[in-house]
Amino acid sequence: ARAKTGALDLALADFLRVLELEPDRIDAYRYADWILARRGDWAGIVGHWDRYIERHPDSGEAWCERAGARKHGGDREAALADARRSCELGWDYCCTYVRRTAPSP
Repeated sequence: ARAKTGALDLALADFLRVLELEPDRIDAYRYADWILARRGDWAGIVGHWDRYIERHPDSGEAWCERAGARKHGGDREAALADARRSCELGWDYCCTYVRRTAPSP
């Protein structure tokens, strides 16, 4: 509700609290990602997805989200590596990024 009213600082605090209490709630990571992206805090986003991936290494969505944050933060090599892992896990959205970005053999 706070995010919808524009109270992003309070909303972020709420989502971070959810992550402390329920660290497996991917929706809370998505919302925190959304708020931090508006601030350009790509390192913060990567850190959150690091924690999720540590708990859920087979989440193609998480690898893809971290790839996006790394790309925006300027680390294209790490972004491509994460996107490749996401694609291997069946997350098709990142497969498109890999095909467009990876150098031809």
